[in-house]
Amino acid sequence: MLSRFDYTAPVTSREAIADLGLPGTRPLAGGQGLLTAMKLGRLAPPRIVDLRRIPELQGVAESPGGGLRIGAMTTLTQLADVPGLPERYPALSEAAGAIADPQVRNRGTVGGALVDHFTASDLAAALLVYDATLDVIGPAGARTVAMTHFYTLNGPDLATADIVVAVNLPAPVAGWRTAYERRADRATLAPLVGVAVSVPAAGGPARVAVTGATRWPALLADLPAGAEGAGIDVGPDSRFVDDDVMSAAYRAHLTRTLIGAAIRRAGSRDA
Repeated sequence: MLSRFDYTAPVTSREAIADLGLPGTRPLAGGQGLLTAMKLGRLAPPRIVDLRRIPELQGVAESPGGGLRIGAMTTLTQLADVPGLPERYPALSEAAGAIADPQVRNRGTVGGALVDHFTASDLAAALLVYDATLDVIGPAGARTVAMTHFYTLNGPDLATADIVVAVNLPAPVAGWRTAYERRADRATLAPLVGVAVSVPAAGGPARVAVTGATRWPALLADLPAGAEGAGIDVGPDSRFVDDDVMSAAYRAHLTRTLIGAAIRRAGSRDA
């Protein structure tokens, strides 16, 4: 049973920020994480602020520079169904379509998938490899946060009343090919290891991002052209999660394996 709480449904981001000022208040996006935690008694917020009625958090549109602006309240299904996404941003399309199951993707949102304190976020790896940025607004005003700076040891770089408004993708870079590979936990369907790569058609270092395997989604050092298999340097085992599911050494091994698979698949695509 849920504990008692106040509920608001603001229609502007400024109203939402004001409503989020009460200590312990939680924003409601798709509700997949929040409502489950409340049902299990892990959270008992005094107020829930529903973000679904705020227009600026909705929709997917072309950016002036040829990129893409994705509203934070866009569902994962809506993202996966964006026309042209598989051709322009293959790794993002693959990551969005791989998350959990259709029921979760129909309710879960892009913003919610990024701001929950999850070690494993399929979207995060893809957005990191595309060098995406986030539009964030809060009591201190609006700011832009690079995905490379968004995750920290304590979770996403957000203040209590901050709201992610949108994700911004730069225009695809000519000659670069991308792919996303993952291995999922059979129970939760979350990625135990997820890897996004961007490979230049003309040769040169590949850009690689990982999720699930490390303590938070992160870019790895660029890989030299021709790196493959056991020769891929992913850093020391100490950077990888070591738990009852999988050892750090095996996560490092699986990361190298998935990087190799993603690079081969990206390389097979038209530039």
